[in-house]
Amino acid sequence: MGELTGVMTINEFYKLIPSLCRCDTSFDPDEWHNRNPLWGHCAVVVLLAQDIFDGNLVCLCIPSGVHFLNEIFLDDNGYRVWVDFTQDQFGDDIPVFSSSLHVERGLLFGDGDTRERYELLKSRFIARCVSCGRL
Repeated sequence: MGELTGVMTINEFYKLIPSLCRCDTSFDPDEWHNRNPLWGHCAVVVLLAQDIFDGNLVCLCIPSGVHFLNEIFLDDNGYRVWVDFTQDQFGDDIPVFSSSLHVERGLLFGDGDTRERYELLKSRFIARCVSCGRL
């Protein structure tokens, strides 16, 4: 458990995260725009969400490649849910996945500039939490 564990609820995070996402934190900055702020953010958002809610990272195989979401444990009895904080990037065309697997953080950090984008998103999140007295 880290410094961000439990700093906000799942619903609060879901509402906040689009306001923190920019083209400089997107995997695909050329296609990113402010009308779809979550575009290209699944990897960095799942990493940040894991900092807050713990749980597992899930990789889905979708027609256009891969997509990541969080598996969050809601109680000590093992009840868990899949939460996709960036599904809104797909609009009404939510992709069907053909398979899924749990992945480790290191796999995501091994992909290009993911660590830099994650650190930038995390710094914005921390600044927002500090400004509203959560940290």
